[in-house]
Amino acid sequence: MSLLTDLRPPFEETSVDNNGPLVSIITFIPFSVSFIVVIIKTWSMVYLKRVVLSVDIPIWAATILALVQSLLIQFAVDHGMGRHLEALIPSTFHTYNKMTYVAQILFFLVLTLAKVSTSNLIRSIDPTQSIQRYCRITETIIGGWTILAVLGYAFQCQTPRWQYLPSHCLGEGAIMYPVMTINMLVDVALVVLPTIMLWNVQMPLPRRLKIISTFASRILVIIVDGLQLSYLGQYLHSTDPTWTIFSVIACNQIMMNASIVTTCIPNLYRVMNSLALGMNRVQIPEGLELRPKARKASSYRMIQ
Repeated sequence: MSLLTDLRPPFEETSVDNNGPLVSIITFIPFSVSFIVVIIKTWSMVYLKRVVLSVDIPIWAATILALVQSLLIQFAVDHGMGRHLEALIPSTFHTYNKMTYVAQILFFLVLTLAKVSTSNLIRSIDPTQSIQRYCRITETIIGGWTILAVLGYAFQCQTPRWQYLPSHCLGEGAIMYPVMTINMLVDVALVVLPTIMLWNVQMPLPRRLKIISTFASRILVIIVDGLQLSYLGQYLHSTDPTWTIFSVIACNQIMMNASIVTTCIPNLYRVMNSLALGMNRVQIPEGLELRPKARKASSYRMIQ
C-alpha cells in the first residue's frame, strides 16, 4: 500500500468560506507557547526556591483559564465560527453563541490575572511607599476594568444574553471600545511603572536597560490591542458575525497568550541570569534589592 493511501484526511480544511481551521491554529499554537513558558518558569522558580505566591498563583490560574477558553473557542469553531451565518442551522448558531460568550468572559479574566501578577511582581521588587501606592492604584483600576468588561459584555444584549447580533445588543456592542481602550492604558501603566522604578537604580546602564526591556515586552500586548480595536467595528456592526469575528478572535488569542508570556519574561530573565552567573539562588533582579538612600524615595542603591 502506498504512503499516500495511508494518509488520513485532515481534521479541518480551510476554504474561501471557512476560516475555522485558521482560528484553531491561532488559538492553540500561541497557547502551547504560553503553557511551555509557564511550565519552565514554574519549574525554575521551584527548583531555585523563589516561588512568590502573590506573583505565581495568578499566572497559574490565568494559564488554566486560558486552556478552558481555548477549548471553548475550538468548540465554537466546530459550531460555525469562521463560517458564514447563512450556512449554519439555528441550533448550530445557538451553540456557537454560547461558546463564544463564555470564552470572551474567560478572556477578560485571563487578562486580569496576568496584569495582577505583573503588578504584584513590581510590588515585590520595590517596597518603597510611592511604588506600592501606584501599584495599589493600578490594581484598583484593574479591578474596576474587570467589572466593567465582564458585566458590560455579559449584559449588553437582550435575552438570550449570549446571542450577539447588532440589532439585538445595546449600542451595537459599543461597550467594547472603552473596555479595550482601558485595557490598553493599564498595560501602558504596567510598562511605565517598572521603568520609573528601575531608572534611578545604581547599576550599569546596559544591565538596567535589559531589566526594563523584560517589562517593556508587554508593548507587544498593547500593539495587538490596538489592532483589535481597528477590527472591532467590522465585527460589531456586521450581520454576519460568525464570519467577521475572525480578525477579532485572532487578536484576542494572540493578546491573551502574549499577556501570559510577557508576564513570565521578567522572572525568566532572573533565572537565566542566575544560571549564567552560576548562582544557587535568584534575587530580583540580579541580586538587586531596592532601598531608599539618604531619605530620598526617588534614589536607590544596590545591596549586594
